[in-house]
Amino acid sequence: MTQNEKKLLRSLLTKKGRTANQQFLAEGIRLLEESVKHNFLPQKVYFAGHEISPRADRLIKQFIRLGIPIQSISLREMAQIADTATDQGILGLFDMDRIVMDIDNTAEIENDSILLLDNISDPGNAGTLFRSALAFEFNTVAVTSGTVDIFNPKVVRSSAGAVFGLKISAVTTDSLARIKREKKSFLLATDIEGESFSDGLKKLDLINPIILAIGGEAEGLSDKILKLADVRLRIEHSEKVESLNAAVAGSIIMREIYQLRTGSKEK
Repeated sequence: MTQNEKKLLRSLLTKKGRTANQQFLAEGIRLLEESVKHNFLPQKVYFAGHEISPRADRLIKQFIRLGIPIQSISLREMAQIADTATDQGILGLFDMDRIVMDIDNTAEIENDSILLLDNISDPGNAGTLFRSALAFEFNTVAVTSGTVDIFNPKVVRSSAGAVFGLKISAVTTDSLARIKREKKSFLLATDIEGESFSDGLKKLDLINPIILAIGGEAEGLSDKILKLADVRLRIEHSEKVESLNAAVAGSIIMREIYQLRTGSKEK
């Protein structure tokens, strides 16, 4: 590995480096397997030869068959470019442009339901919400400027590879309002002062696309987004806890919407 290549890969551990190069890293067998599953192939794969398992070896052979450049590096070099100490001796270099979409081009959104993350600062919460979004057919994810960098290694890891199956974009309140209007979307917002879960879901429009807005645990949703909401929804729970984790709350709502929609299709 050349010094310039090493410098590039190390820069991708920072948001500044990822933004400048429009690339990111994904570490570990599971994530790279998911990239193949979603046909989101890396530009290059690096592995530490003496550390890989039989499963990783099979994955490397698969990448070779797919024509992906493979490079064996030392354990020391792997430690210098990896974000974790337990990287399983393999990581991939990916281009962002396969994930990032132009939210201003509403044709790209098609009729997808959108998960909107506003002020979600915790990487684990963001990644978990990505995973739930893919599981429950919210195939587009929009993020506001107050949300954690979606290519943060911790976000990518906690998404368990779901990031490779989604369309993701930054969004402003103005562009969100325009998308809502042009796509005739129904905006459902989480709000501790909102309607009860059961009452709010009764008002849900199952025909048109849905925008589900999830706010961070500290700040919640911005006032501008709350004003755009068709329904403000709270999840009722025991008083033994003050509030639900943002990822848990969002996942519960997405599952309920998914069940309502699949049940409606079956009928």
